Amino acid sequence: MKENQDFIPLKKYRTAALASLFMSIFVAGFLCMHLYHIKLNRAFTQHQAYYEAIDSQIIQKVAEASNVIDNIFSSLMQPLVYKFESSITHEIEKNNNYYHQLDGEGGEIVVRKASHSAFDVPDNWQQILALGPAFNTALALIPALDAIAYVKEGQFAFVRRRDSSTSHMLSAMLDGALAPDFSQSNFSSSRRVNIEEKHYFSIAKQSGNAEGEYVVLVYDSADVANWLKDVTSEHVTITLFNKDKLNLLNDDAVELKSKTSINEIAPWEDGVQLYRLRANMPIYVVYAQDEAQFRNPVLIEVLLEFGFLLIFMVTIYLLLSWLGNRIFIYPVSYFLSYLTYQENAPKGTFDYVVPVDWQPWFARVKQVVTQKQGLLEQLQRHNEVLDEQVQSQKRALSRSLEAKERQAALLNTVLDSVPDLIYFKNIDGSFIGCNRAFELFLGVEKSQLVGREQTEITSMYPEFLTLEQQMFNEKKAITQTITLDDKSYMLTLSPFLCAQRGMLGSLGVARDVTMQQQAIKALQASEESFKSAMEYAPNGVILVSLDKEVLAMNKAARRYLDKATITPLVQLSSLFTADGYLAISHVLSMLLKDTKKVLELSISQNEPYSWLQLSASLVWDKKKVAKYYVLHLQDITSLTQAKLDAERATLAKSRFIANISHEIRTPLNVIQGVVGIIKKQQISEQHSTMLGQVEHASEQLLNMLDSILTFAKVEGKQQAVCIQPFCVATTVRDCLELITPLIEKKQLKLIVKVDDRVWPVLQSDENKIKQILLNLLNNAVKYTQSGTITLSLTVEDSSSEQQSVRFSVADTGIGIKHEDQQRLFDAFTQGDESLSRQHEGIGLGLAIVKHEVTLLGGNISLNSELNRGSEFYFTLKMDKVVCVVAQAYSPVLWLCKKERVVDYLKQADICLVYSANEAIIEMTQREYKSLVVCDPNEVSALLQHAPQYIEGLESVISTQLQSFSKTTCNAPLTIMPDEMFLQSAYSCLLYEQNSQMLIQAHKDISGCLCLVIDDNSLNLDITANMLLALNINVVVQNSASNLVEVVSALNPDLILMDIHMPVIDGFQATKELKQALESFSNPIIALTANAQHSEQERALDVGMCDYLTKPVSQAKLHQALQTHLQNEDVFFDSHFGLQQMMGNVELLSKTLEKFANMCTEYLQKIDTENELTKLQMIAHNVKGAAGGVGFVRLATTAKQLELHLKDHGTLQNSTLVRNLVMCLTQVRQYILMKYHGE
Repeated sequence: MKENQDFIPLKKYRTAALASLFMSIFVAGFLCMHLYHIKLNRAFTQHQAYYEAIDSQIIQKVAEASNVIDNIFSSLMQPLVYKFESSITHEIEKNNNYYHQLDGEGGEIVVRKASHSAFDVPDNWQQILALGPAFNTALALIPALDAIAYVKEGQFAFVRRRDSSTSHMLSAMLDGALAPDFSQSNFSSSRRVNIEEKHYFSIAKQSGNAEGEYVVLVYDSADVANWLKDVTSEHVTITLFNKDKLNLLNDDAVELKSKTSINEIAPWEDGVQLYRLRANMPIYVVYAQDEAQFRNPVLIEVLLEFGFLLIFMVTIYLLLSWLGNRIFIYPVSYFLSYLTYQENAPKGTFDYVVPVDWQPWFARVKQVVTQKQGLLEQLQRHNEVLDEQVQSQKRALSRSLEAKERQAALLNTVLDSVPDLIYFKNIDGSFIGCNRAFELFLGVEKSQLVGREQTEITSMYPEFLTLEQQMFNEKKAITQTITLDDKSYMLTLSPFLCAQRGMLGSLGVARDVTMQQQAIKALQASEESFKSAMEYAPNGVILVSLDKEVLAMNKAARRYLDKATITPLVQLSSLFTADGYLAISHVLSMLLKDTKKVLELSISQNEPYSWLQLSASLVWDKKKVAKYYVLHLQDITSLTQAKLDAERATLAKSRFIANISHEIRTPLNVIQGVVGIIKKQQISEQHSTMLGQVEHASEQLLNMLDSILTFAKVEGKQQAVCIQPFCVATTVRDCLELITPLIEKKQLKLIVKVDDRVWPVLQSDENKIKQILLNLLNNAVKYTQSGTITLSLTVEDSSSEQQSVRFSVADTGIGIKHEDQQRLFDAFTQGDESLSRQHEGIGLGLAIVKHEVTLLGGNISLNSELNRGSEFYFTLKMDKVVCVVAQAYSPVLWLCKKERVVDYLKQADICLVYSANEAIIEMTQREYKSLVVCDPNEVSALLQHAPQYIEGLESVISTQLQSFSKTTCNAPLTIMPDEMFLQSAYSCLLYEQNSQMLIQAHKDISGCLCLVIDDNSLNLDITANMLLALNINVVVQNSASNLVEVVSALNPDLILMDIHMPVIDGFQATKELKQALESFSNPIIALTANAQHSEQERALDVGMCDYLTKPVSQAKLHQALQTHLQNEDVFFDSHFGLQQMMGNVELLSKTLEKFANMCTEYLQKIDTENELTKLQMIAHNVKGAAGGVGFVRLATTAKQLELHLKDHGTLQNSTLVRNLVMCLTQVRQYILMKYHGE
């Protein structure tokens, strides 16, 4: 609108906005200039880093060249181990002034004759020619090296070049073109030389023994330049200079700037140039870049950033301008226009669409204008009426007076109906009038008030006079609350003013506000009580606004948070740590989103360190609008510290248990090992009995340790549940096999009752169920002297997918007192805690059982009476596993009684019959692979009437019956016990060959090589004796400090390693071995006294393949070797070797000592011999010698190499040679460690 331009505040607003925009652009430009300088400094620092990296590489390359030359000079001083043919000096071809000898890959001899006379070859020409391999090695290790030469007196040179097709370089070399100037240093470089359109430079070092004798390394300038180009960035020039400041890579002239001429603030002025002169370096590198190329990328980057920033600021300015016009300027402009013109406003004003936020203001103005127009129209009509009355009815004046009287009466009626006190006074203080309420207040009628002053009527209520005087003085209305007759009144006094602002009188209005004042006082008192209760509450209380500002905080909260005073509306984040505030913010956000009334969390405070329990709630108003948060704080530092102390104590206890277990298992291993060795010898019956007692005592101690470790896992919550399918019959049978010997020893009776409805295959943790049942059965046997032990499984509830099975173990033993039953499942307690108790044990079995039953989702209970036995029982809810009969046994004919048919037998592969006759009819009509007979009374009929059908079956399963065992039928027969017959028979049909596990054939591990490492010499002897009893070759070592060296030479088939050893433990040794010898993949087995599960996991993590705990039995050790040994070939047949020596151990030892020396000689010959016939002869000799003393593996390896060379005539498989070297090293190391302790 045009009118907007005349609105001065709007003009100033726009001017200020533009000024702020330009100021922002100016600041942004200044900051970008500063950023430009920073980026230039950063780019220069990066160039310095590039230069330092390249300079260090050049230093390394020069150092490598110096080392090569020093090694060559050293080689010249060494005596020769071989001689060249002297004819070499007579076969040099003659060309003009040079003599050349081209000797294949051996190098070139170059001689310049000073005259036509013959040239004398140097005396040490043999040592010079022996430098050929060293020259070849230098050319192979240094890619940029083009040639290397030994030059003597400028007339004789021995050269090795990459390209020997031309002799131009040889000419330049003897001409001295590539010879450096040794006047300044013995280690110097030449200038750049052009040879056949290629450029070279050299680095040479002069011998310290004689002048004119030096070794020169010739580099191709182009190769070096390309290498430098590859390691540098684009637009950077890298050049090599010698000490004479000559460019060695190209013809470009580079002027080196002095260090003093470089600007320290802007060192990139006139271009970047970096170099460093060193006195001991023959060459140095110069790093350079043009100033424009250095500045341009940074300048472009800064300009882009400034452009983006400028676009962003302009966009924000335009957006804010558009929003300001939209939200504020346009509505204000139209609003002012509407107020200015009102009904005369331009038409466009009313066409404007009013924003929602401005509609109430426009509506109010429109209402006022409309009312004004209506009043004006009404006044105009009244004036017309009055004019007509004045003109036409002058006589009606009396009627007009009556009307005014009526209006006065009406006004008086209205005033009298108002409960407030209202009165009118003249300028002199006399009453003009009042309403009925004021009459009743003073107790004086209106007629007696009019014309009189207040002091004439009553001396009470002087407050009216005081306030009236104040009003007359100030000439403005006054409102004040006063107390009259024990009541509170809000008195308002207003003056009557004439047109000249003169005082005519006053109007007084007093309203009774007693009730309101009492409510306000009550509210104030309540608020004070609330503040007092909050301030002195024992727990901390903080009121927080929705913006997370602290509204109030009591004394306890200030004490918890160490805040003596608090600033009003301080941010909540300033009271807590960063982590604590994040947690509190998350909880407060959840209170806004969730329906929970209270949320709790624990936070920590630092300095001093403390813990607080925080409860947060949100206060809502009646309209369900959130008002503020309430935080309750409670100091839980003591509780938290007690918890941490308890956790540390538990950890210390676990460590103590692990250490004591390790320390006890170590001597136990010695005890059991020594007992096992002695028992194999011929001893008396009395000594055998005593050894059995020792062995039994050690087993009891070992069982006690296992119980303590298991309970430690229980307390540490380290046990995990492994849910997987298992066969119920197999689980029960395994438990019975372990407990039956104990029952038979005490002549007790074992009863097994398994409900036929128990599902054959369920899903749970089988190992834990076994451990629970074995613990309960062991306790039952321990506390029962005579009678029976009963194991029963019954179904309590069953559905299509799950089944609840009740496990029960009952005995007829001593029973348990009722008062002892409550503590029976506590750790380290027994039913009889007296000193005279008869039963051994540490009281951990039932505590472990209770925990494991709880882990499986059950709860163990017991029924017991003293001297009447006990019953322990628990119920587990497990998933059913649906299985089908294996194809090898399907279809199945199942003979049983109808009442024994259960759900898992009702499937397509099983045909159920209920008598022998029905079974015979079925076998005549259909071919079956398996037969199951549950009723023993039907077996005789089947054998008598259908023997031919039974003989053709793949499997026959029956209960224990003598008639079946005596039959002559050829069908595979499986006899099952009566208890659990249905589950056992069904499980047999689920797997091939009636077994879940495939039993692998036993390996022949005799003759293998095993390395045993243990810091305890007794443990070493016991383990070695166990292995020797298995015909395994053993090498022992009491430390793992040099394990890598030993294993690399010995290469054992298996390593048995202790974990806890001084200097280097088993974990570190295994890790170092795996890192140093990546090719070593033979198994490493931990053999330690520490039985902690965490130690086992750590052993597997570092690369061990198994974990055996001491004391270990020979059977368990044999099983582990069967599982993990990979090589089945014999390393050393000691029995054969001893037979060869006619049983003389000393003679065998001397023979093996000689054979070890032979192995050393064979290794040296293989290393130096290149002829295949001699290598074949070596293999033949090794085969005979090794086979004669019993080293089977070495003889086999040598035989393979001999046959390979004989069949092919050439060595096509170099692996055979490496294998022979490895076997020879292995045998030599074995003999040295076994018989010499090296």
